[in-house]
Amino acid sequence: MLVRAILDRPLPRCYSPAQSDQAKVTAKAEHDLSSLHSPTSAWAATSTCIAGVAKSANAQDLKSCTRKGLRVRFPPPAPATFNSFIHRKPPTDLPIREDTSSLRMGMPVRISIKMFCHFTRTIGIFLLLGTAGCGDPIQTNTGASTAEGMWSGTLSTNRTLTAAVLDDGTYYFFYSAPANAAILSGLMQGNGTSASGTFSSSNTKDFAIQAAALDATLSGPFSARQFLNGTVTYAGGGATTFTSSFNTAYDATPTIASFAGVYQGQASSSGGSQTATITVLSDGTFTGAEQNSCTFSGSFSLRPRGNVVNQTLSFGGGTCFFGSASFSGIAFRDLATNRLYAAAPNSARTDAAIFLGIKIL
Repeated sequence: MLVRAILDRPLPRCYSPAQSDQAKVTAKAEHDLSSLHSPTSAWAATSTCIAGVAKSANAQDLKSCTRKGLRVRFPPPAPATFNSFIHRKPPTDLPIREDTSSLRMGMPVRISIKMFCHFTRTIGIFLLLGTAGCGDPIQTNTGASTAEGMWSGTLSTNRTLTAAVLDDGTYYFFYSAPANAAILSGLMQGNGTSASGTFSSSNTKDFAIQAAALDATLSGPFSARQFLNGTVTYAGGGATTFTSSFNTAYDATPTIASFAGVYQGQASSSGGSQTATITVLSDGTFTGAEQNSCTFSGSFSLRPRGNVVNQTLSFGGGTCFFGSASFSGIAFRDLATNRLYAAAPNSARTDAAIFLGIKIL
């Protein structure tokens, strides 16, 4: 309502100060007199001067009124339209309204009117910009310049690679047995950085199943949401390379309830592998049991973004390889194969609990 009220009221004319006031009065007098004598005009010819000095509305009387400091009256301007309000240009072919007997801050009213025009024009622009800012927040493309995402590929040793690089640079690279994607052989995990099209990490750990963890470094080129390739170089010698492409499953919005179900597969560590079953409830809590009667439990929780969840894991002691230790890590589902990948290194990163299973219920 405030905006409409401002726009609907008649606006004062704004004139360029570059021309002489006296020249405008004299040069355009005849033009304005024709308007004053119009049959439809509400202004009488004898009412040109407020004090009634002029007897007729002619150019000489107008000049006389101006010299005496009396106000010259002209028909009011037509109300401005919405479209013309912001973009209107100062006219240069009409006389100036001026009251030399009234000063505001030492300036003629002509200057005050000009300032008012600029003020109301500015207010209108601010009001329009304010309303234009309302609406839904702009969505951003996460990981637009990093290696963040889920990746599917192969290692040079003929192993299948299923990887996740998180928004904070932490990565989990699950790799299979040679030529057998259904059997998990190990996990490479660490913290990396993305810079100038290169993803690199100096603290890679290779947690091979039934083997001691190996120290390594990782480095290779990437193109955001396109490909991630690299070389893993081991501290004790040797290297392996990998290539992978972006898995759009990372863009899906996860829900904890979507993990609910029963998964059967293998639970692995440096101590070997055990057949295991995990039951996940709709609230994200889960329980599990291994073939050797080891039990464990934990929960899943959402991450800031990406189709990957956090996990906490605690073992029940007894026959468990990790005793009653508690770990933390991540989990995600391969939607194409309906498999659940989960991994949690211990705090010293000397070993990791790894699970790969397929949903059976």
